[in-house]
Amino acid sequence: MKIISRKNIQSPQLPKALPSGSITALQDEDEVSMVSLSACDLANTSAAHLVFDKVIFKRATLAASQHAKPRFVDCQLEASDLSGIDWEQARFRRVAFLGCRLIGAQLVDAEFEDVTFKECTLENAVFLSSKFKAVRFTQCLLREASFESADLPGVVFDDCDLTRADLRLAKLSGT
Repeated sequence: MKIISRKNIQSPQLPKALPSGSITALQDEDEVSMVSLSACDLANTSAAHLVFDKVIFKRATLAASQHAKPRFVDCQLEASDLSGIDWEQARFRRVAFLGCRLIGAQLVDAEFEDVTFKECTLENAVFLSSKFKAVRFTQCLLREASFESADLPGVVFDDCDLTRADLRLAKLSGT
């Protein structure tokens, strides 16, 4: 049976062309906007209250980064490595993850609104107590992912592998 989302998911609102840029480090309260970042390496970085607005990440490495309360608005992440991230209380609004690796990602108490995950690997990802509104996972590997106590109303899992996923105490109305 094919599941059809009851609510349209808004795509990131990005300009047709963004200037190329680069980042090598992040500090607390940095704001990054209106830029396309290709192959940037931000692995193992640590910062709080980051804001990314209208940013495209292509083949970026953010693995093992620890960011408290990062905010992503109108962003697209393509073929990027976010394995082992620990981003507590992250906020994502109109964000697309395309072909990204989020193996073991810790996204505790995060909020996702108008977010798509397409062809992503999210094995062992943890979404403990996170809130999802207008979110779609398409062809994603979610083996052993934890959605414990998450709020998942209307979330669509289309052609995803949810083997041994933890949905204890999750709110699944319309999912």
